[in-house]
Amino acid sequence: MSRVKFQGLVTRTFAKGFDVTESRKAQDGREFKQRFTVWTDEPVAEGATVTVEGLLSLSVEEWKGRDGDTRHSVKASVNKPTVTVAEDAAPEPHQSWAAGESTPF
Repeated sequence: MSRVKFQGLVTRTFAKGFDVTESRKAQDGREFKQRFTVWTDEPVAEGATVTVEGLLSLSVEEWKGRDGDTRHSVKASVNKPTVTVAEDAAPEPHQSWAAGESTPF
């Protein structure tokens, strides 16, 4: 396994970890996103910006597309991670709205 370090946005959380999406630019200037599954018991809020460092493992997954053709993708997982949550990029708390004169319905 190789060590990896990256920063991204937590896009999904689950019992034993979370998914992080990292945005990058290719050499030709196109932007693309890469998703990592981070395996940890450390709680992290969805929407948080995190820096993750850990052991990278890759596996090939096979699946059927909507057209019925077999497809392949690479799943990137990070084991034994060190996770740092960016303080200044914490997600905004959800704002609740009370019904009143400014409510449109």
